Amino acid sequence: MIAMKNKNIANYILGIVLLVAFFGVILLIMPKVPLVGKATEIATTECSDTDGGINYTIQGTISGGTWLTNNQTYSTMNTTDICYQGNMRLKEYYCSDSMHGFYKIINCEEELGENYQCSEGQCVKNDTLTNNNKISNTEHNMGLLAIFLGGFFIVAILITIALCVYLSLAVMSIAKKTNTPHAWLAWIPIANIYLMTQIAKIPWWLTFVGFLPIITFMSKMILWIMLPLGMLSYIISLIISFITGIIFIIVFCWIWWKIAEARGKPGWWGLIIILVPIVNLVMIGILAWSKDASSV
Repeated sequence: MIAMKNKNIANYILGIVLLVAFFGVILLIMPKVPLVGKATEIATTECSDTDGGINYTIQGTISGGTWLTNNQTYSTMNTTDICYQGNMRLKEYYCSDSMHGFYKIINCEEELGENYQCSEGQCVKNDTLTNNNKISNTEHNMGLLAIFLGGFFIVAILITIALCVYLSLAVMSIAKKTNTPHAWLAWIPIANIYLMTQIAKIPWWLTFVGFLPIITFMSKMILWIMLPLGMLSYIISLIISFITGIIFIIVFCWIWWKIAEARGKPGWWGLIIILVPIVNLVMIGILAWSKDASSV
């Protein structure tokens, strides 16, 4: 009887030991479960907002703290104010208290008034966008104007070079046809005017007419220095330009009058050459490359 009791006691003890061992193994292999009420991640810094809190007109970003709803950190989530569902709604992130962050979605126009809409994570007035667009359009137009002026300048230079080459070839040809020496002077500025006086058989000193534009420019500079921004300097410069211009036209009309006669053409051709654009180029070409007077 006693032996049976001792055997039962031993069986109970053995059962208890096995039960404890079983639960011990279960506890070892199960993952650790946090205590109820303890956050899975605890924030080490307070929540901060770069735009100072709920500020719909400045884009901001929150950092530090944890989400208000689940106490989780938001290091991997977007926490910068953004436009939401188009340009009318704003998703505003802010610190709900010193340790938690949250967000709210608002309609810019309903919250701030008419003409407000979302742009780059903030509510702005339409006139601000309009001004920015105006600035962009102005910059675009200025760029187009610069391209146009640059192209115009290049075309003007090419046309000027072409005219200089054409006139030099024409004057050189006329010099050869009138047996005037040193026809190559047609390619040298000022010297080509001297060559034209020799073709026309008029005094050589009329070559100095070619310096009139330079003299006019220098006189204007002197006047502007002596009488800066004065009405008198403006009037005098106009008079000088008028007088030198008249002298220039008269002298060159005479030169081309005599050159036309030297080539067997009517002298009044010289007036057309000086006074009528485009047509003058054709008439100079006829003087330079026609065979003789009967070919016109």
